[in-house]
Amino acid sequence: MPTKKLTAKVRFFHAITPKKLVKPLALFTLAIAAVAAIATLGIITEPSASKKNDAQTTPKPVTPLCFRGVSLNIVAHEDDDILFMNPDIQQDIYDGRCVTTVFVASGDPGLGLDYIKSREAGARAAYAFMSGEPNKWIESTRLYDGRSIETYSLDNYPKIRLMFMRLPNSDGGADGFSLYSNQTLERLRQDKISQVEAADGTATYTSSDLVATLASIIQKVHPDTVRTQDFTIAFGNTAGDHSDHLAVADYTIDANELVSYPHVLIGYKDYPIASFPVNLAPAQIKRKESIWFAYSPNDKEVCDTIEMCKDTKGNTYYQWFYREYTVGTIPSYYSVGVPANVPASIR
Repeated sequence: MPTKKLTAKVRFFHAITPKKLVKPLALFTLAIAAVAAIATLGIITEPSASKKNDAQTTPKPVTPLCFRGVSLNIVAHEDDDILFMNPDIQQDIYDGRCVTTVFVASGDPGLGLDYIKSREAGARAAYAFMSGEPNKWIESTRLYDGRSIETYSLDNYPKIRLMFMRLPNSDGGADGFSLYSNQTLERLRQDKISQVEAADGTATYTSSDLVATLASIIQKVHPDTVRTQDFTIAFGNTAGDHSDHLAVADYTIDANELVSYPHVLIGYKDYPIASFPVNLAPAQIKRKESIWFAYSPNDKEVCDTIEMCKDTKGNTYYQWFYREYTVGTIPSYYSVGVPANVPASIR
């Protein structure tokens, strides 16, 4: 709340007294006594010249927007963060940290741009819910390494930003979809294709372009904590995970090597946590479910009721609500090479 600036003022009183009632000398004496009494009581306070100048030239202190810290989450799809990085992201928002999430892939199994935009609307709804603010956003386009990325800032709470790159989705493995000429991040990463084109046609990326763009995002957002997906699994042995998750983690590792200021990078386990021991408290589970159901009405391909999410026909969403696991933390920056716990396949 802005502080009101109080300025002392001198008030001059002009006594108008009939000459016949008060002698001039008595009037003068009374005036002097009144001024002395008022000054003694502190009613008249004339600031010194130096104090006047200080008040005019000293700026009000400005509290930085992100003084509680900055987190940057780099994930493949519009639900990966809320399923696999929560309750950590929710806790950041509770703590008043600035939170930016980058969605690298389109999240589209060949259904088209309308479905992509619907999933993005779901992500916005989930973050608005986590913040407790109305689901109203300011849309902008920002440049990172010369490429435009659609960005949304929460209107009443600009500490939260979402970025959508819309790169082609895979089918879970190396293959893609005919709508996007079978382009995938895994094929790009393994040099089986030279570039990928964003689903909305706004940009193309080679492998080095994607690394440079993510590095530019990290540098400009300047987080003290970067989160990404599982960087411990190599392609060809996905261990039940999605190849887009692994590719995004790999590219984030490479981008992070180009950024030279102290921060940490944390990797998160994805699909396989469904079979891990439950490690969240009941209140955390309930909150994670609520966040999911803020997202799910916008995604026709996922469960949107507890009953649907508990369906045993291969549906593991409900199992993900109960768990959150990390795969390791990498201190950055890399002054002596990549730490030993990063698999050789992605160095």
